[in-house]
Amino acid sequence: MKTEKQVEKKFIHKNGTTYFSKRTEQQILFVLTSGMLLWGLVEGISSYLN
Repeated sequence: MKTEKQVEKKFIHKNGTTYFSKRTEQQILFVLTSGMLLWGLVEGISSYLN
């Protein structure tokens, strides 16, 4: 028996709106949250040293 895998698209653009898959949305939010955390650490360290 062959089973077909459905490939889930990461982005779907429909009627002028872009939709994300749940996994893609989680990955984007993780990257943004990590970036904010790193930025906060850099700012905190630089203000501590000055």
